[in-house]
Amino acid sequence: MSNDQIMSMDSWLEILWDQGGSDLLLSGDSPPRIRVNGRLRPIEGAGALTAAQIDAIALPLLTPGQLEIFREYLDVDFSFSYLDRARIRGSIFTQRGQTALALRLIPSNIPAFDDLGLPFAAEMIAELPRGFVLVTVPRARESLRRWPLSSTE
Repeated sequence: MSNDQIMSMDSWLEILWDQGGSDLLLSGDSPPRIRVNGRLRPIEGAGALTAAQIDAIALPLLTPGQLEIFREYLDVDFSFSYLDRARIRGSIFTQRGQTALALRLIPSNIPAFDDLGLPFAAEMIAELPRGFVLVTVPRARESLRRWPLSSTE
């Protein structure tokens, strides 16, 4: 895709949806990027976008009130519905003096635990009526040598 042929936001959201992505990112002098399975990658065939192109794509997503906030603070958060499939949370902000856009796709349908591939223990914890779950990782052995666990060690 050449810079003269800007894909529409709907086209990029469709690509994001079809590829099971979670985020769409537009930033100056860079092709549009999507996050799929935690990895950020450019949209295939999309060229780098200029600041003017990003303004033309991003600013129409805002209401007049949101646009006023963006013009004053150079940053605004917003949301909108994408068809009947998802909600989109967005942030338009200024990065290196240019407008940038970050969108997060939140599907309307919540998958069942079986579809997530999580262990049974995760489902048991999630279904507890109350409580607090703290997930930790072991500290590196080297850091244990440098930092005592108590003031008496």
